[in-house]
Amino acid sequence: MRLLTVPRTSPHLIVVGAGMLGASIAWHLARGGARVTVLERDEGVARGVTHGSYGWVGSSSMLPSEDPARFRRVVDALPAFDQLQVQLGALPMAARGALLWAADEDETLRWHDELRAADQSVELLGQAQVGAVQPGLHAPSAAIWSPRDFAVEPAWLVRQLLKDAAEHGAQVRCSQQVLSLMQRGSRITGVRTTCGDVIADGVVLAAAMDAAVLCAPLGVTLPLRQAPAVLMDFDAPAATLQRLLCAADLEVRPGLQGGLRVAADAPANGEAGLPALVHTTQAAIRALFVQEVPVVARSAAMFNRPTTRDGEPVCGFLPGVDGLYVAVAHPGIILAPQLGQQAAKVLLQR
Repeated sequence: MRLLTVPRTSPHLIVVGAGMLGASIAWHLARGGARVTVLERDEGVARGVTHGSYGWVGSSSMLPSEDPARFRRVVDALPAFDQLQVQLGALPMAARGALLWAADEDETLRWHDELRAADQSVELLGQAQVGAVQPGLHAPSAAIWSPRDFAVEPAWLVRQLLKDAAEHGAQVRCSQQVLSLMQRGSRITGVRTTCGDVIADGVVLAAAMDAAVLCAPLGVTLPLRQAPAVLMDFDAPAATLQRLLCAADLEVRPGLQGGLRVAADAPANGEAGLPALVHTTQAAIRALFVQEVPVVARSAAMFNRPTTRDGEPVCGFLPGVDGLYVAVAHPGIILAPQLGQQAAKVLLQR
């Protein structure tokens, strides 16, 4: 007698949050055969933390000895981008390759040696070689060249992921804020939103600090905190810069549609310090180039990055709460493809 295998019904899973991490989880779930509903409180996707993300993908901007665990976490996550590109197609890359140098040559050499000792594919370039990689710079005497690092436009990548997820059956609903979790006994059965209840077999909270708010009524305190940072955009002539630069205290890259994007630490006096920060950053960008480059400030904003107290991502099922998966991590852009893959694997096995 031939035994017939009854196919398992595809689970319906809600992903709360349409940022980079939520989009990655939703995409992996949809590709894996789940019925997926993405709920986003804003009018469009990637409007929150992801909107304030710089988009550097790589490990060379880190000094391995400063935080070995974080460095290894980033290195281990990077191959997932190769897999993502195979399935998703060309990613929205704004720059390929990074040039990095510290305030003095000795510090640059130590940085290079640490990266090489950590098996990173970097080269030490002299002044003339720097000019060949990125023409027009006031090149330092020594710089690190990391050809594998690149920059993505985070919001573009989120839209690309969710578009493909929708083609695999996922629904993306914006302007639909999740107010609370629905629970029967110890099991999560769905969510209550500003547009009504949504029933599901499981819920993924990938909405940064909102995850902590939604978990609080369950008696669960997530170990999250906010770390402020600044993102600035400048208008500049086309092709002013083709690479990622980490030049002493300045991190700058080209935008996919022109201009320059800069990531910086938040000023000590908060938003009141933004005008002065923009002014000094504008001067620092101009000082990079041999020829005078017209650089005009376009925007500057502070964003709160969700991090954890110990630096480790919070990704997994909540103990004692059946059907609730939480995903919060920093750096979210770098870790998202790997964490999305891991989340989908365990969610689809349940």
